[in-house]
Amino acid sequence: MNTFGWDTVYVVTIDKINASLLSNKEKLILQFDTQKNTELPVRAMGRFSHWEIVQGGSGAILYLKLGISDGKAAFTNTHPEYDLAGTSLVVAVQLAMLPGQAQAASEELKFDIRSVGQIGDPPQPGNITPVVFHDPNGKLDSAQHAILMVALSNYIMENARQISYVFATINLVPPSTNNWLTPFRSAYAYMSRHNASGALAILSVTTDRNINELPLQVDGQLLSPGYDASFGISRELFLKHVMMPALPAVFGNGATSAYFVYNAATGHLQSTRDIPMNGVKSGAITYYPVLSSFRLTTTGDGLFSNYEGSCDLKAGINMRFWIDPKNQAIYDSNRKTLDFLPDPNPSYRKDVHIPWYWWFLGLLPRAITEIIVQTVSSSIAQSMTADVSQYLTLTRKPPTSVQWTGTERLDIQTASLNMGFYMQGNLL
Repeated sequence: MNTFGWDTVYVVTIDKINASLLSNKEKLILQFDTQKNTELPVRAMGRFSHWEIVQGGSGAILYLKLGISDGKAAFTNTHPEYDLAGTSLVVAVQLAMLPGQAQAASEELKFDIRSVGQIGDPPQPGNITPVVFHDPNGKLDSAQHAILMVALSNYIMENARQISYVFATINLVPPSTNNWLTPFRSAYAYMSRHNASGALAILSVTTDRNINELPLQVDGQLLSPGYDASFGISRELFLKHVMMPALPAVFGNGATSAYFVYNAATGHLQSTRDIPMNGVKSGAITYYPVLSSFRLTTTGDGLFSNYEGSCDLKAGINMRFWIDPKNQAIYDSNRKTLDFLPDPNPSYRKDVHIPWYWWFLGLLPRAITEIIVQTVSSSIAQSMTADVSQYLTLTRKPPTSVQWTGTERLDIQTASLNMGFYMQGNLL
C-alpha cells in the first residue's frame, strides 16, 4: 500500500458522499430561475431534486449531476415552453480547503465555484464547467442543450454563496491520542474504481512541507470494494510512531528509545548499539545472545527483520548468527488488534568457532543454535503482538482529525500491513 509521499490517506466511497449530499440538500441550491441573466436567449425556472457525484472525474476534478424534478424553459423566438422534469445537468467542479467556520484551527472541504468555464474546455480551479445535459425524451435540440447548460451554470455560480455544504472538516489541533496523525496540510482527490462507484480521498502530510508536487493518487488497496472507508498510513509513519516506541519493551534488558532510529533512505528501523537479549535456556545452561545489528521494515503482509548477533556458548565456543524472520500480520476483529505471528521456519545462518578439542561435540552447537534461532524469533514476535498493541490503538480508536459530514466514527472491520498500514471499515 503506497501513499505516494503522503503521510495519511482517508478514502470514502462516493455512495457514502452522495448519501450525505442528499441528507444535507438544504445546504445546496435547490431552486433556479435564470430570469436575471438577459444575455442568454432562455429563461429557465424550476427545482433540482438532488446533487450527486458521478463517474467521469479524476484527481481534483469532480463530475456533479444535478437532477431536475420539475421546471420549465422558454427560449427566445420560440413559442413552446419546454418541460424540464426528468432532465439533468452534469458539470465539472473542483473543491477547496478553506478555513473552518464552525471551529477554530480547522479546514473545511467545500465546493469552489467562482466562475463559469467554457463548454469543452478543460475544467480549471474555481470553475463550474458544463459537461452534458441529459434529456432522456429528446425535448430539446443540441443548441438548446448548450444554452441551457450555460444558463444553469451561471445561475449556480452567481448564487454559490448559498452553498454551505461541507464534505469534511479537518481539525488541525492535535487530539489527546494519536496526535502524530494530525494533518498539517491536506489535499483531496477523486478516484474511479473498477466495477464500483468512485471514491473521494483526503491526502495529508503531518509536517510542514510542500505538497504541490505530490501526486493526487490513491493506492488500489485503499479502493477495494466492500467497505465505506479506508485509512492508510505511510510506512515511515507506522515504523516511527507505532513500531519504534514499542521496541524497548519488546527487547527489554534496559533497551531505550535511543537504541533505535529510522533510516529514511532504506525505509528501515535500525539499532544504534548492541542489544542484549533475554537468556535462552538449553538443559541446565542459560545462554545470552547479543544483537550487534537489528533492522525492521514492513512487507506485503507483515514485518521483516534482520537480526545479527553473537552468543557465548561456553567452554570457548562462540557463535555468530544471522536470522531473517517474517512475521505475518493478522487482524483480530473481536479484539480489534493486530497480531504478529511467529515465523515457524525463519531463514538463518551461523558461524560457530569451536576449539579443536571440542570438535567431537560438533552436534551440540548446532542444536543450541537452532534453539536460539527459534527462541529469538518467536519470543520477539510474541512481544511485538503484546507491546505494539499499546501503541497501535488506531484499530480501537480510529483517527478523528478528519470528520466526514454525516458520520460520527469509522468502525474498523479489517487492518493489515502492505508496506504501509491500512484499515478498512464502515462509517457510522
